[in-house]
Amino acid sequence: MMTLAAAHRARQLANGATPLVDAEKHKPTVVALKEMGAGKIGLEVLNRGQS
Repeated sequence: MMTLAAAHRARQLANGATPLVDAEKHKPTVVALKEMGAGKIGLEVLNRGQS
């Protein structure tokens, strides 16, 4: 599930979402993993925006 959450967040970042950590020219996948490591996002990212 963590892999799915990171992939989903990476897609959000690639589509223009604001990073929650310092992005420093990193690719969206790296930024998503940094966000997860910092505790800024988790599995809840999979449930946002769904009815």
